[in-house]
Amino acid sequence: MRTPYRSSPRCALPFLALALLSLMPWAAPARAEEKAAEGERPAATKLPWLGGEITRVATALEEDKPVEAFLSVSYEFMARRAAIKREWELNSTTNGVGTFKDLRYKQDRHTLRLRGEIGFLWDLSFHIEAPIVLADQRSLGFDQDLGGSCVWPQDPLAGPSNPPSCVNELNSATIRDGIVPGSFGTVDSAHGFDARNAGAMFQGGDPTVFRGVKRAGLESLNLGIDWALLAQRKDDTKPTWVMSAEFQLSLGVPMRFDRTAYDASGKYLGSNSVTSGVHYVKLGTTISKRWSLVEPYATYYWIYPMVVRDASGFKNYGAGQKGWKPQQHAGTQFGFELIPWENRKGYQKISIDLRGIVEAHFQGRGYSEIWELLAGSPALAPQAQPSGASNEPLMKPNLYPGITDIENYFTYGAQLGLVVRAGRYLKFRGFFGVQGAQKHLITFADAGKDLDGSGKVEQQGAQAAAEVNPIHRPLIDFVGRRYLVDETTIYTVLLQGEAVF
Repeated sequence: MRTPYRSSPRCALPFLALALLSLMPWAAPARAEEKAAEGERPAATKLPWLGGEITRVATALEEDKPVEAFLSVSYEFMARRAAIKREWELNSTTNGVGTFKDLRYKQDRHTLRLRGEIGFLWDLSFHIEAPIVLADQRSLGFDQDLGGSCVWPQDPLAGPSNPPSCVNELNSATIRDGIVPGSFGTVDSAHGFDARNAGAMFQGGDPTVFRGVKRAGLESLNLGIDWALLAQRKDDTKPTWVMSAEFQLSLGVPMRFDRTAYDASGKYLGSNSVTSGVHYVKLGTTISKRWSLVEPYATYYWIYPMVVRDASGFKNYGAGQKGWKPQQHAGTQFGFELIPWENRKGYQKISIDLRGIVEAHFQGRGYSEIWELLAGSPALAPQAQPSGASNEPLMKPNLYPGITDIENYFTYGAQLGLVVRAGRYLKFRGFFGVQGAQKHLITFADAGKDLDGSGKVEQQGAQAAAEVNPIHRPLIDFVGRRYLVDETTIYTVLLQGEAVF
């Protein structure tokens, strides 16, 4: 039922892993086995060049391509599943802190992606992309994944030698702490919060603990440029090397959740958007080189929160708050395209794309799997203590936003894709991907800053006003009370059609 949680030097892990990946020898440029004879046009340019998808760039002002453009429509389905666990102090004979089962997270997202790219100089293009979320549904329930093998707290044989292996109203730490309403200790009692039903509780026996509002809308508007510094289609002794920059603009009302934002009929009046309220910049570089029927590649990227909008939930509350900015991300994708068949004269090709994915998520604030569950919970409302010189409460804000401090962690996985070039003007693509994530804390805001060297963060008086972290909540941020995510699995399916001009 419980597994000890051990800390590790995570801060250095993302940088170390990305540095090692960058040394992969096959990603370096290499010369072709044979050069074109002097004065002879390279053979690769006599027929249309059907290079890898990952380094494709629209071009312009060329003899056979005055202007090149791509228009694509994609449907993407993402299913995310994870275990939400909770820390708790172990008994005096064991000491330390253990982790215990609590909830299971489920998210299903359907996204329509519209993208256009047009060349405006030699191997230099501009693109615009609009990821439109059609539906984003999230829920949390008691961890009862063992089904018929569950040992329940109320079972006669349950005890120290046979601890419960599943969760209900008798042993859920979320119910116990009042994060959502419920009668802790009473089996099969009403519990939880249904955001799609004006906050109604779920009936006893229903494993659901929280159900979020239905979310949809424009996630961001992405504007970018791609530049192929080297192009194998022009010189087959060189690889194709692309540099890219993309600005991901957050438009509209940022996503928030307010448990009280319902009218008399039960309609939710708050924000049900999917945008974060943060403008990001994504910088990347990609290199590929085709040999015969295989084209290996590697891409590296970094996503940085460039501007945080005033309307977002990312706030600097001052005083002892050590960090308030959103998480940064950096990652790599590496793999190869295998081309079992192509007809270059007819602009036709079938390729199999196999890639690995590693992404580092750096420590910062963010929307975790339980952000809606925490948002506006009365259990996380400001308390009288700690207080300042005039006995004013130091906790902020009045309505807890749900955004929390999230620990460093990696996601990792693989994708298998199929690309079909049906002719000069039409292309289809599809892939299936599976990813996992490291176990990581999702509530661990520091209590504040010890500015006077007393060895603790003062809790009362003028010094406390300077030291206390206003967003810290002992109920979820203290060691022994923190939430963490484990056993994450992410499934992704994408289907795409593209017109080539």
